[in-house]
Amino acid sequence: MAFMVLRLSYLRPDMFVALYLSTALVAYAYAKPGQRILFHFLTGFFIGLCIDAAPLAYIFGVAVAVLYLGRFVQAFRKDRIRALWPLIGLGMGGGLAILVYLLTRSGTSWFTGASLESDYLNTVLNHIKTLTPTTDLNSLLTALAPLTLLAIIGSAALVKQRSLDRGLVVITGIWLCFVPFLAHYFPAFYAVHGLPLLAILAGVGVTQGITRWLRTLSLPTTATIILLTLWLSAWAASWATSADNLSDVVEAGRQIAQTLPPEARIVAAEPYYFGMLDNFQHTFRGGAFEQNSVTIAQRQADTAWADFAPNYIVFSQNWPQEPARTPALLNYMQTFHFERIGCWQTTAFGLVEVWGQRSDSTQTHLADCPN
Repeated sequence: MAFMVLRLSYLRPDMFVALYLSTALVAYAYAKPGQRILFHFLTGFFIGLCIDAAPLAYIFGVAVAVLYLGRFVQAFRKDRIRALWPLIGLGMGGGLAILVYLLTRSGTSWFTGASLESDYLNTVLNHIKTLTPTTDLNSLLTALAPLTLLAIIGSAALVKQRSLDRGLVVITGIWLCFVPFLAHYFPAFYAVHGLPLLAILAGVGVTQGITRWLRTLSLPTTATIILLTLWLSAWAASWATSADNLSDVVEAGRQIAQTLPPEARIVAAEPYYFGMLDNFQHTFRGGAFEQNSVTIAQRQADTAWADFAPNYIVFSQNWPQEPARTPALLNYMQTFHFERIGCWQTTAFGLVEVWGQRSDSTQTHLADCPN
C-alpha cells in the first residue's frame, strides 16, 4: 500500500530510484533463503524500473547482475539446475521492466511522455561506452559523512560473516566505484539513489559494529570513537554554515513563488523548486529543459520552448548552465518581450535574476538588480 501511494504521487525521478531499489532489496531478502524464483523475478523487475527512473541508475543493474553471477559460479559445482533459477528469474523480471518501458514510455520516467523516440538501450550502452572520470567521490561520501561512517562499520561487520547481507556490500561497492565515472554531472543530492543501501549498512554498523567495539573497549577503540565524534561534529558545523546546503537558494525560490502570479510557467534550476512547494500553483520545468528536449526527446530547441511556452525564466550567476542562455532561449525571450522583473542575492548561486512577461499586475523585486 505504501509503495502504491508513493508511486502514484509526484516524486523526483531520483526518489523513484530509491523507492524501486528499496523494493528490489526487500524482494532479494525474501528470495534468498528458499531460492524462490518469484522473488528473484521481482528483484529483477524493480531493478529494471529503477533504471528507467534515471539512466544513471543502470549501475544498480550492473551491480545486481554481478552479484547474481558470482552466486551462480559459487553454486554451479554443487547443483547446476538449482543455481540457474535465480539468474533466470532475475533476467525475466528485468526484461519485463524494460519491455514495459519500451511499450509505454510514460509515468514519471526520466523519459517522460509517449511521444519520445529516444532508444533506451542505446542511451544506456552509449553512456557506458563514454565513461570518463567526472566526479570527486570524496565529495559524495562527505555529503553523507555520518551515514557513510556507519555504513563502513556495517560493511566491515558483514564481511566477517557469511550471510545474505554481504550482497549489500557488493552492490554498494560497485555503485561507489562507478560514481566517479558518470558522464552526467553527479551532485551530492544524487546520493539519494544509493541511500537505501547506505541506510541498511549504517543500521548494521549501529547494531553489530559499534556494539562489538563497546563490548571490547580498549585505549585504541576509545581514541578512535572520540576522533570520529569530533570529525562528525566538525562536519555538521561546517555543513550547517556552508553554501553547499543551498538554503539561501531555496529561500530565493520561496520569494520568487510569492512574487509571480498563479499558474505561472517557470523554467529554473531545480533547487528553487523546493522553495516553491508551499501552496504551489505554478507549472515548473528544470533548468536542463532544453538540453533534455534536444538530447533525450530528439526535439528542436525552438519547438520545445514554443510548445511549453514559459512566461518566467530564472537565471543563476553561479549555475549558468540551468538554464543556459542559448540562442533558442534568447530568441524566445525576445519574441515575447521578456523583461527583468526581480533579482535576489544568494551565496551559493550568486545573483539570481527572474525574467518574464510584465503586465500592469506584475509584482517586481528590482532592489538587488545591478544597474
